[in-house]
Amino acid sequence: MTPQQKRTLDYVRAYHAEHGRAPTMQEIADATGVKAKSQVSRQLNTLAEYGFLRRTNHFSGKYVPAEVPAVDLAHVPTETLRAELDRRQTESAR
Repeated sequence: MTPQQKRTLDYVRAYHAEHGRAPTMQEIADATGVKAKSQVSRQLNTLAEYGFLRRTNHFSGKYVPAEVPAVDLAHVPTETLRAELDRRQTESAR
């Protein structure tokens, strides 16, 4: 693993632990000193190939630490999902 890949992995892990979600490519670039998001994308793909990260889904292109368990939302009650969305909207309005 290169030093830049290590910085990227450490940042993704710390960000996810603090915020409960994956950072954007721009956030990763800003935090790790990378100028191009395409370079961040290559690093994320490589870290996923090595098994350190996994994609949350193919639409968003976000990556989370591999040790974070996947959540199957099909088994989460609708009311629980709505309550979480309401909580996040209230939190982001602050």
